[in-house]
Amino acid sequence: AQPGSHHCHCQVARWWVNYGADGGESGLESAPDPARAMYLAGQDIERFWQRELVYDPARCRNAVKIALAAVLCIGFGLVFHLSRYDWMLFTISVLMMPNVGASVEKAGKRLLGTFSGAIFAIVLMEAFAQHHLPFLTGFFLLVLVATYFSNRPVAPYAFFIFGLTGMIVLLDSIENPVNTPVLAASRTFEIVMGVIVLTAVMINLWPVYAHRDIEANLCRVSL
Repeated sequence: AQPGSHHCHCQVARWWVNYGADGGESGLESAPDPARAMYLAGQDIERFWQRELVYDPARCRNAVKIALAAVLCIGFGLVFHLSRYDWMLFTISVLMMPNVGASVEKAGKRLLGTFSGAIFAIVLMEAFAQHHLPFLTGFFLLVLVATYFSNRPVAPYAFFIFGLTGMIVLLDSIENPVNTPVLAASRTFEIVMGVIVLTAVMINLWPVYAHRDIEANLCRVSL
C-alpha cells in the first residue's frame, strides 16, 4: 500500500468513530472525502429502505395477483404438458396494469398481434421455405411493418407483438419448416392461457376499475 493511503484510512476511521458511528452530521463538513461519501451513501440506503418497507396495500395486492397468476399458469402448463412456460409468465407480467380495463385492453392487443404474427409466419414458411429470396423478402416486410407501426399512435403494442411473434416462430422453425404450425399454435395457445388466467385473477381478486377510482377521487375533492 502507498504511504498516503494508510494516512487516509486512519482519517476515515477516526472521523467515523467520532461522528459517523452514531449517525451524527455535525462533523460532516470536516470529514475526509471518502468518509463523507460513505456517510451520504449510507443515508441514501437507509432512506431507500425506510420508504420501500412501508406497507402499501395496493402494491401488496398486485404482488399477490401476479404470484397467484404465475402459479396458475405453471399448473396449467403441467396439466397440458406445455413446452414453453415462459410465454405464459411473460404474458401475465406485461399485462398486469393498474386497473382491469387497462389490462383487458392490452390483452386484446396482445392477442391480436399474436394471432396475426403466427398466421403470417405459417403462410410465409409454407409458401417460401425452400425459396430463400422470397422468404427473406417476407421477413424484411414483417420487420418493416412491425417496426414502423409500433412507433405510431394506433395500436403500437399490437404491431410490436405481431412482429415479435412472427420472428420467433420463423426463427424457431427455420431448420425444420414442417414444425411451423405446431410452434405457432403452441405460442398462441400459451399466450391465450396467460391472458385468460390474468384476466380471471384481475376480475375476481381485488378488482380495480378506472371509473370507480375517478368517482372516489371526485368525491374526495368535493369534500
